[in-house]
Amino acid sequence: MMDKLNTLLRKMMKLSALIISSTLVFSSHSAVAGLSDLTKSLENQAKSVAKDATKSQPSMTSGLIDMAANQFGLSPEVAQAGLGSLLKVAQDHVSEENFAMISAALPETNQYIQSAPNVSMSSLTSMFGKSNDETKTVASLGYLDKAFKKLGIPKETILPMADMLSGYLEQNGYGQASSLLKQGLNFL
Repeated sequence: MMDKLNTLLRKMMKLSALIISSTLVFSSHSAVAGLSDLTKSLENQAKSVAKDATKSQPSMTSGLIDMAANQFGLSPEVAQAGLGSLLKVAQDHVSEENFAMISAALPETNQYIQSAPNVSMSSLTSMFGKSNDETKTVASLGYLDKAFKKLGIPKETILPMADMLSGYLEQNGYGQASSLLKQGLNFL
């Protein structure tokens, strides 16, 4: 009888140990799942806050577009294309390294340039090619004249818009980028 009782006690202890370990496994799995859900919820909240912060603070370049549009009486799209035309020409007149500094100050520089109109140049200008600074200047002036005309911006606006763009960079703490832009547009 004692043997049966001992055997039964051992079986009960094994069963108790099995029940306790099963409970621990399930509760830890449940805690991990809950922690995972909590982590996902916090990540989603952080993304939402970041998205809201981005919406509430306009980018520096949207401020630039608004400033140009207001100052020159243009739509934001036309103002952006005009600024893009100036940046496109400046890019041809400064080194790649120097233009990278301008682009760092205006992160959406490529979008500006892409919004600039494509204009065909006269056969006389294309015959000159880009062999020296004088022909590059002639081609750039011709491009700006045609681009601004295509956008409906008076050509008298070219220089004031260039000054506004370099001034904007200067006012926002990008003095070196402003100087490089002026260097790229010094033929105006």
